[in-house]
Amino acid sequence: MFESYSRKEYQIIGETHAKKIAQANRSDVVLEWQGEEYTVDWNNNSLPSIPEGKARLWCVVAWKLTENHNRELRLAHAEDDRKRALVMDYFTDRLGLSTEEAEATANELPLKAIESLVEMSQANLA
Repeated sequence: MFESYSRKEYQIIGETHAKKIAQANRSDVVLEWQGEEYTVDWNNNSLPSIPEGKARLWCVVAWKLTENHNRELRLAHAEDDRKRALVMDYFTDRLGLSTEEAEATANELPLKAIESLVEMSQANLA
């Protein structure tokens, strides 16, 4: 069960099962009961209400893995944005494009093209 469950963020379970888990004081899961519900998950997605007589069981392992994955994605997006901004600066400062033209051109370029322009942009803007 744990192998398939650890791939999910949460699972709706019956109250009897939830009470057994609560009594076990497990540190690898978090139980959520009606009236003490989270409104959003860690991705700010709205969560459905818990049905009557049920509980929501969160897998801490899946939660941490998802959180780490999302952090890595945010860092990668920030680095991509930094590189595109540098290339856009090159387009405006050295090639004389307007900000709108530079942004449109940079957004049309695939990541590989941006990567190849970053070093040249850094060297020419320094």
